[in-house]
Amino acid sequence: MPFALCNNEQALKEGADRVGYPLIAKPPFGGASAFIKKCSNWEELRSHYAHFLSDHGAAAYSDFYGCAHTLPDEDGRQHENIPGRSILLEGYISGIEGSVECVIVGELIHPLLINEKLMLTERRGTVLENLLISPPTSFTENQCEQIRQYAVDCLRAVGLTNAVVHFEFRMTDEGPVAIEINPRVGGLYVNAAFRDLATINPYQLYISLLLGEPGINAQLDAGAQKIADSGQSYSMLAVYPEHSGHFKGIEGMHYLDDNECVLEYAQQDAGSYIDADIEEHYLLKCWAKVDDAAHAHALHDAIRQNLRVILDNPVAG
Repeated sequence: MPFALCNNEQALKEGADRVGYPLIAKPPFGGASAFIKKCSNWEELRSHYAHFLSDHGAAAYSDFYGCAHTLPDEDGRQHENIPGRSILLEGYISGIEGSVECVIVGELIHPLLINEKLMLTERRGTVLENLLISPPTSFTENQCEQIRQYAVDCLRAVGLTNAVVHFEFRMTDEGPVAIEINPRVGGLYVNAAFRDLATINPYQLYISLLLGEPGINAQLDAGAQKIADSGQSYSMLAVYPEHSGHFKGIEGMHYLDDNECVLEYAQQDAGSYIDADIEEHYLLKCWAKVDDAAHAHALHDAIRQNLRVILDNPVAG
């Protein structure tokens, strides 16, 4: 997949000409999907880069941009990463997006479970994950095995050891293609997917990895078998702000309490200002038991219809 690391507008233009449109522009390091945008032409890319330069410090996870350092490419050339200035361009990948939640014990890689992203939406400066399902419903068993093996091959190539990894990919006509490798537990309700599908607490598991405790491989093998034997599907979904403003809360939360499918939910604390254009904000996230993808979509729609987000002082963007 073509890519370019750019630190100024001239390098941005040259990099985009090499990578080609459409492309994805994003900080090389970060969190909460801050300043990620699909750009179809130079005007969109230049505008997004200007937006990043002016507002990067406003992101809630701006500390995740990391520190200044150099990165070698496969030819040995050094590329500077300057937090708040460097932007990574990647060729756009078409296909269904998903993640593989992996655990690495020493050098042994366990591709434990696969989440499929059923609904994604694009904003001015971020891409939002609205609805996911696990186990996936769009991939055949052969494709799932291909995805697991691909994740193992990629993690082995980068040399990660003793880690919990959130591996993101898109399934193309030629097979899976990596998007990101995040050496941490995934966000939203990935922790609940570990718990309810594999009967594993991922945080305790990570502590056990760091302490070198015995029996982890056997625990993961048992978890993988539970996932394979399970006939139950689960869905995680999020409600995001439609515009920027001061978040005052959500009305109608009793709908979640009364819905037997909703197993767990969490609401963002009211009282903060939300910039909806630069990163993801979970005003509400839910973990639910569903029958299939259609049921997951219906539940997502019902929650949007029965709950009312109170967000004052909208800002055009």
